[in-house]
Amino acid sequence: MNRRVDRTPLFESRQENDEFASLLGWAQREDSIEITSWCLMPNHWHLVLRPNDPRQLSSFMHRLETTHAVGFRSRTGTRGHGSVYGGRFKSFPIPPDRLLRAVVYVERNPVKAGFVQQATAWRHGSAADGDTPAGWPNVTRLPTELERLRPDLLTRPLPEEFETEFVRWCANGGDSRRAIDGPAMQEVRARLNAIDQLRRHASRGAVTRHPREPEAPRTRG
Repeated sequence: MNRRVDRTPLFESRQENDEFASLLGWAQREDSIEITSWCLMPNHWHLVLRPNDPRQLSSFMHRLETTHAVGFRSRTGTRGHGSVYGGRFKSFPIPPDRLLRAVVYVERNPVKAGFVQQATAWRHGSAADGDTPAGWPNVTRLPTELERLRPDLLTRPLPEEFETEFVRWCANGGDSRRAIDGPAMQEVRARLNAIDQLRRHASRGAVTRHPREPEAPRTRG
């Protein structure tokens, strides 16, 4: 995740969002990095990535942010006005049992902000309905057992605790000991935990195995 230094808009028009989406796709191709989820918001953006190593992540982010910042200052006539972004991007590893929540959190950002009622209606994100414009990011979908749950979590109303718990988990550096345990969140958590049970049964040969869980990617925010 990263946002503009003064929290004012990074993107003020559909064209500017489109241009950044194309820039994101270009940077992805240049560094051959997997993108699991992405979403552009007016003054920040979120990515869920799967880098091969920290150097690839740094190279990708430097390419993306530097190219965008130079173009932003040129387009707005504000060269010499200092940094565009507030600081270095924020990132942390996501363990497999948090991957689906991270993707849903990122893709539901426009819903939480009140811009759309359904995440699939937000054009500038990986949840968008319809074909992806040429040059935009190529998204690597979740493992089969997680992808089956993703559409339902994106389109149905979720308790506020879903986002709150994930944000708190991020703020605690991945510490789950202070997780929210209200009734609404317990229902959501139970549905997500069913994935782990399925995986354990599969490892013992009780059911057909699903594709191997990928290594933990990284996310911004």
